Amino acid sequence: MHTTSVSIIQALYDLALHPEFQTPIRDEIETVLAQHGGWTKPALTEMKKLDSTLRESQRLHPVTTGL
Repeated sequence: MHTTSVSIIQALYDLALHPEFQTPIRDEIETVLAQHGGWTKPALTEMKKLDSTLRESQRLHPVTTGL
């Protein structure tokens, strides 16, 4: 629970630092949600830009480090 919250907050910070990514991601989300009628599993799998953004944010700012 804690790591999920921290990851989402960090991703929001990263998007705030890079506003040039906000519109393309928003457009992708709106398009996919309209096609699928809401937040469904197939809709989530089509959100490639959102997925890439979240993964990159987690790569750059890991919540924990392996020992």
